[in-house]
Amino acid sequence: MKKFLSGILCTCILSTSLFQSAFAASVVPAVEKADTYEVNEGTPDVEKVGDNVFLISNLEEGDDSQLVYNQENNEVLIMSGDEVEHLITKGEDGNIYMDGSLVLELGPTVTSDAVPYRIGANPFGSDWSYYNTWYRPYKFTQGTQITATIVSGILLSAFGAVGALAGIASSIAGIVQGGQMYGYFAGDQYENIIHAYKSRVFVYKNSNYTGYLGYFDTAVSEFPR
Repeated sequence: MKKFLSGILCTCILSTSLFQSAFAASVVPAVEKADTYEVNEGTPDVEKVGDNVFLISNLEEGDDSQLVYNQENNEVLIMSGDEVEHLITKGEDGNIYMDGSLVLELGPTVTSDAVPYRIGANPFGSDWSYYNTWYRPYKFTQGTQITATIVSGILLSAFGAVGALAGIASSIAGIVQGGQMYGYFAGDQYENIIHAYKSRVFVYKNSNYTGYLGYFDTAVSEFPR
């Protein structure tokens, strides 16, 4: 299977669309800061199967699909056995595409360097220091077919988010299947001594950053978000 996986990479046709007016203006929300971190349940199994390629399984109870994540290209294959069910890619516009069609549109990012969104212990340890907090809305363009496994692939492609995917992916999928296609990210970003960056990202249903759904951590990046 590893040999099969290594040969699958392709380029998707990109498309563009505009956010509805409700998403056009992003502002730093004036909300009360929480003082604790909630814990996500459900962490998938991750196996490195090649250079910058990871096989991720046990994403969702009762679903034997696996994700093949190419970290270098931000591409994710959703596999069932040796069959490719979906290909998820990150477009040049920063949005996420599934099988060539737009599936997740990301709104503009605004930042604040006042205090972390979630005040409390540094989630990444003493080698990392708080850099800023970024806020960003998102909108799904496809609804009923969105599953927790597909959301996991989308978060991988968008943010390189590997840890604790199962819990937050299930929460987001449930909201989308229920008809709410949009939500909001608030990411506390940290920097280390060599100026690499990563974020703990909290996900919310509402524009005032209420309706907490869960969190995930991004992959390390050489540039801040």
